Amino acid sequence: MSVIRTPPQAAGRVLRLAAAALALVAVALVLLIALGAFDPRPLGPLFRSSYPGSLGLEGGGEFFQWQPSPFATLPARRSVRLTAHHVSGEMDSGYGLALGGGALTVAVSPLGEVAVWATTAREKRYLLPWQPWPHVRTGAASNEIWLDIDATANPAHVTAWVNRERLWQGEVALASDEVAAWLGSYGGAVAVDFTALTWYGDD
Repeated sequence: MSVIRTPPQAAGRVLRLAAAALALVAVALVLLIALGAFDPRPLGPLFRSSYPGSLGLEGGGEFFQWQPSPFATLPARRSVRLTAHHVSGEMDSGYGLALGGGALTVAVSPLGEVAVWATTAREKRYLLPWQPWPHVRTGAASNEIWLDIDATANPAHVTAWVNRERLWQGEVALASDEVAAWLGSYGGAVAVDFTALTWYGDD
């Protein structure tokens, strides 16, 4: 029985072509990631963006800066995105975005931690206790908290993203249409700049 042998030159050419093809695929993937091709998409078109401003606390505690919905008719499917960064003061602190009269709050800490909790008139219940998360930017770096709200059913289905990485999803009974910039300190004074609050959805 005869054996067909591939000449060394032909085998080398095949390997070079395969390596070049893999390199092209890798470059294409890097470009697509850089262009945001795999980023999550908001539930609806851009509707309005505002600057909530800087908030500060003189010591421990928390503060909600409530923002009314900008929609004349609230869309059942909508997204809201908050961008903020720690300016000065207490590092054992947090800032974030709250929904529906505090029914759900998603927060990050300049120490690189995240938390999700639900609040009712009777209790505050952690759905995700404070814990380190690799996608949180620490110190004074800016973080983005993004909530997708699908209220086509009751309770609403909410997905929380931090810096475009999915953090949490679940069912939430929303007490109101408001959202809030949330600031909390577990020690001394703290200041945070809430640079943008952006709404998506069809009015």
